Amino acid sequence: MNPKSLILLFALLAAPVCAMDEAQKACRATTARESMTLAELITPEWELPWLLNHKVWGDQHQETIVLIHGVTGDFRTFEHIARSLSQFYRVVGVDLRGMGETPAYGWNYSSRVLAKDVRKLLSHLEMHWSNPPASYHVLGHSFGGRVAIGFCDLFPSKVRSLIVEDMHFGTYAGAGKETLLTGAKNAVAALRQQNPDQNMQGMLQDSSPDRWKAVREKGYVVSLFASQVRAEEYSGELRRLRAPVLLIGAAEYKGALQEGGVRHARSHLANNPFVRIEAIPGTGHDVHNDNPDGYLRVVGTFIADVIRN
Repeated sequence: MNPKSLILLFALLAAPVCAMDEAQKACRATTARESMTLAELITPEWELPWLLNHKVWGDQHQETIVLIHGVTGDFRTFEHIARSLSQFYRVVGVDLRGMGETPAYGWNYSSRVLAKDVRKLLSHLEMHWSNPPASYHVLGHSFGGRVAIGFCDLFPSKVRSLIVEDMHFGTYAGAGKETLLTGAKNAVAALRQQNPDQNMQGMLQDSSPDRWKAVREKGYVVSLFASQVRAEEYSGELRRLRAPVLLIGAAEYKGALQEGGVRHARSHLANNPFVRIEAIPGTGHDVHNDNPDGYLRVVGTFIADVIRN
């Protein structure tokens, strides 16, 4: 992004919406320039210069489960589940880029970028474990399920099974370019407001780790993560997936296991020989928190069946 584009971006963030008929052509031209500028901002994939904040339970085991949280979460949402699972498995909980205690970095928060961060952490841990696993059981909650699916697609040889908790499997209404650009605009505005002492114009392209570690509030990440994941088309990833799959949702809550979503998931997993869908009673979106005993029973049975097969 050149300096003129940076200046244009900030001017556009503060510009009023064009309303007069005489200004429609100029408004359309301005919007087109803005879209190009924001697209340039969120496209580059900056490799994370540090490891994800994480915690490991049950390090004596070899069979390993990776837990990936959703928007606004961190590994602590799974802590009580991880302690129970660690009686039988090694469990790795992560804070995704810009969430929990992991510093924010850059503007691309797509599921594939975040999945690469997870792989980088696991590669590091493998070098320090005396009994590293050949592959992982990857569990993602909500939008973390998209990161888990992205991990499976990028690193299929490292996946023993996939568990997705209450992630909607339908196509998001309105998802696409406009969703991306709106998320980017909201993120830039939020970052500027939350970090008034930062030189924002310099920060847009500055990949200096020290500058990004100085970001005090990371709320802008939610806009990027949510908009970029919503805009992704992941049907091809599901069709390519051959690892065993467990989809978990609530029995009564109108969440991921609605009829349309299940039909969508089944259609794209039709060639997968091992797909299991479980509705757990007495739960909402946070299935693992609302009925931990039922959740552990379903997850534990699934992983045991995967290992036996």
